[in-house]
Amino acid sequence: MSPPPHIPDNAQDDSGRPSSSGSIRRLGSMGRRRTQPPESGLRKNANFAKLARQSTEASLLPKGPKPVRNTCDAYDLPWETLRDFLVGKFPQYTVKITLEKDLYIFNLPELLTTEDHKAIDRLRDNNNNTANKEVIEERLSQSPEPGETWEETACTAVLKAYESKLKEASQSLFIREAGEDGPADIPFRDFRGRGKFSHLYLKFSALTPCAAFERRNIFNDSKLKDWIGDQSSIDPLVATLTGELATKPDPKCRFIFIHAANNSRQQLRITRKMMLRILSYHQVMPGYLDFLFPFGLQSVPRDFRFSAFREQTLLNSPARGPAVPGLGRSGRQIQLSFNLKGVSCTSDAKVSLREKRWSQRQAAVHHQFDVELGTTLWILTKGNLELKDRIQDVTGKDGRLEDRSFGTVAQCLISSLAVHLLLCQWSCEDWRWYILWLEEVIAYETREVILPRGPGEVRYEYRPEDFQGIQHYEDQASQVAMILEANSYVLESLRAYYKGLLDRSDFGVMDLCREEVLSFCSQIDNMIHNAKMEIVRVKTLVQITSSNKALVLQHIQSQATEKMEKLTISMHQVADLSRKEAIAMRIVTVVTLIYLPATFVSTLFSTDIVKYQDQGNGGTTDSLGKAYVSFSSLALVRWIQVTLPLTALTLTLGYLAFRMADRKRKRFGLQPEHLMDSMDSKESMV
Repeated sequence: MSPPPHIPDNAQDDSGRPSSSGSIRRLGSMGRRRTQPPESGLRKNANFAKLARQSTEASLLPKGPKPVRNTCDAYDLPWETLRDFLVGKFPQYTVKITLEKDLYIFNLPELLTTEDHKAIDRLRDNNNNTANKEVIEERLSQSPEPGETWEETACTAVLKAYESKLKEASQSLFIREAGEDGPADIPFRDFRGRGKFSHLYLKFSALTPCAAFERRNIFNDSKLKDWIGDQSSIDPLVATLTGELATKPDPKCRFIFIHAANNSRQQLRITRKMMLRILSYHQVMPGYLDFLFPFGLQSVPRDFRFSAFREQTLLNSPARGPAVPGLGRSGRQIQLSFNLKGVSCTSDAKVSLREKRWSQRQAAVHHQFDVELGTTLWILTKGNLELKDRIQDVTGKDGRLEDRSFGTVAQCLISSLAVHLLLCQWSCEDWRWYILWLEEVIAYETREVILPRGPGEVRYEYRPEDFQGIQHYEDQASQVAMILEANSYVLESLRAYYKGLLDRSDFGVMDLCREEVLSFCSQIDNMIHNAKMEIVRVKTLVQITSSNKALVLQHIQSQATEKMEKLTISMHQVADLSRKEAIAMRIVTVVTLIYLPATFVSTLFSTDIVKYQDQGNGGTTDSLGKAYVSFSSLALVRWIQVTLPLTALTLTLGYLAFRMADRKRKRFGLQPEHLMDSMDSKESMV
């Protein structure tokens, strides 16, 4: 991403408005600077404007209570927009705005509130989104797509797609400008040895006592501008860019570490403006954004399976790339962007096997190398600063001399290969132990699956939670296989790229570093072979886990079948008992139906309602002392005449009630009990 052309220092000024260096305006999408066109009708006679302003200055002084000093950031905020806002808020007050070091300074009757500053920020964003649209499209069309030359890549549709994706992801990817998410933190590590441009930047550097690397943590955008030497700003008088865009040549080697404060699922500790400034200043190819999108605020890993390798080779002479000799950029360079994934154990050594926790993390890498000057750039994005510590060990005073030498182009290339090896080793080192942990955990979870299951045997009862746990470990093993294959692809692409450079006649330094490059490719080959062996190992583990998972599922199903069998036997016992009780009740019912009419009639005839015998005033013997016996045939006839019809009527009513119940059962599809018994017997035979 090339910076815009420099605006001459003698750009026309409007002295009727605040005069200072102003602020720089960046693109909302790809971080490019832009200048607003001057307003129509500007006064061309600056001296006359100055005299007119001085003659009326006394009348513009505020009257009344002592004013309060207020300040506002001038970035992306035109002077007219701020003036209109303040006039609308304080219509009875004359506002005078001055500009000092990218800050608007003005006096008001009272301090602006937090809501006022938020309203100003919204005005800033609205102005940036509307006024810069045409210039954004024009600038974006100048950025190349990875793998192509700058002249051949002018696909506006691709660049607009990057702009849209970056705008969509910015809220979760970067912290906010106002610092509500905490301060930014970008560690820089620059090597500024005595070289071609050393006399230009000695006054800006403060070498650390341990090595020739300068270390600096950048916490805001203004510090970032000072560090990279960007002294440009927008003059609000004429809305033009003033100041130098670049005053410091690029260091011989620069490392930029972008992190998320030890949590890869949090926002990167950098604002969108700072990220775009870094990418545009160093002319990073837009494809690197693809490797940043998987980062950011997220509850579960998002887009973690994405892996790719992008390259851009500009070696033709004359240079076809963005040549900036004053910065130490010849225009003949290579750019590489790729991502790698590693794993590390986050638990203590004393933690038991099942309770160990592992974390899979990714790193997005961008590398630039100038083949004429040896200028090297590294941009490393990762959740923590682990890679920073490793690189400091390799390139520090305790590292090998050939890994931290940047005198000649060949030495710079060899040092770059050392950093590549460091990154590749990080991506390969702990996968073996992670796979071993998976093997042990899966073996522990499925150890009971081959034990006997006969009656009376001591056996483990599996639960659905056990099946889910085994499925989880199988998914982890499958993901390990995918990640190792992706890492192998990236390593193969990296090896093939540098091996292909050996045959390039326009990369002369390769003749001096042929042995080192071949050694580098050989070490990468060893890593690839080891990764492929681990892939075979983890795929075998997936197959074993899948087989054991099927056995566990069968055990769970057999356990359920056994429980259903016990329940069925219990239900059969209950049904048999119910059947016996039903038979007894039927017998009682039939007997009751038969004897009920006779009992009823006998009871009725025993009362005084019907009386056929004269029992001698209630006595049981006659006058001679003999037992009183009396038989009445009429009484018997009457008893039979009443009992038999009543019994027949009762049985008829009982039969009719049974028939009605049977019809009702058939109407609702209920099977008779004898049919159910026959069906059960047939099923038991099957």
